[in-house]
Amino acid sequence: MCTSTKKNKFNSKNKTSHKYRNGWRNQALFRIEQLVIEVGQDKRAKRMGICGNTIFVKVNSANPEDILFEPQLRCKDRVCPICNSYRASILARKVEKLGERMTNPHLLTVTAPNLFRDDLKKGFANYKDAMRKFKRNKTWFKKYIAGGVEHIEVSKDRKRGWHIHSHILVDLKVARKVENMKQVGHSKVLDPIKKELEIALEKCGLGTISDIRPVTSGYGKEISKYALKIGVDIDDDDLKEMIIHLKGKRMVSKFGNCYGIKDLEELDDEERSEYQDIGTLKEVIRDCFTPEKTNKRLFKIVLEMVKIGLIDFEFL
Repeated sequence: MCTSTKKNKFNSKNKTSHKYRNGWRNQALFRIEQLVIEVGQDKRAKRMGICGNTIFVKVNSANPEDILFEPQLRCKDRVCPICNSYRASILARKVEKLGERMTNPHLLTVTAPNLFRDDLKKGFANYKDAMRKFKRNKTWFKKYIAGGVEHIEVSKDRKRGWHIHSHILVDLKVARKVENMKQVGHSKVLDPIKKELEIALEKCGLGTISDIRPVTSGYGKEISKYALKIGVDIDDDDLKEMIIHLKGKRMVSKFGNCYGIKDLEELDDEERSEYQDIGTLKEVIRDCFTPEKTNKRLFKIVLEMVKIGLIDFEFL
């Protein structure tokens, strides 16, 4: 925790103070680190613990609104809440750039069938196998999809068990926008392409609950935000299952005409050069609140830290 004081610019006798402490991400990191130790993976826990020690703030030189919070040493673990925050921010940017290159970008959601809901290991393996079959399917996938990027989300429902599904940006090979329902006269009916999708999903062993729609503003965050949620709102025993069975699993993948694109969760050297390092979280907060006045530019960055859970902040 850090507490600092600055003079009120309207009355030098009055002072305002503020303090910040670790946000929910670091608190979640400590919790997950302990659970990793409990499942006997001490080296993995040590790498994860180092991840949250020092985080640098980076700003895009061409766009000051584009901010990255990058750990000095990243563990790159799939269940690390600090790494997931950074990973999601990179993915959001790259997915949007990828969508700009597509002819007809749409968002597609695909779910797992109601099998192995009580066994994450079997359920995840079954889902990955079914998705491979779906991507080879000629009656729908090969017919309508030129390429895209998939992000898998894993969550746990207390009543129904493990819920595995994919959020996918796809480039449709059709010359129109596709929604689940299509307007015909004064009525709405199931779009023929959506109807074919449900049939193909069932043939491939996937759940028929799905969604397809044109992209809208912010679709990069729509896909990437699911990376932020791993390990959130889940009890310890279930989280241990995720720690064990999601280790080393690929959650983001490319296919079709997007296959050769560089890693969507990392910056390459050219992209990294676009960002300027302006200090650690602590340094930015310190420079934001000077004795003279609050730095408005840095204050926006501090608010973003609070928004994504890196710090908790309050005035006293």
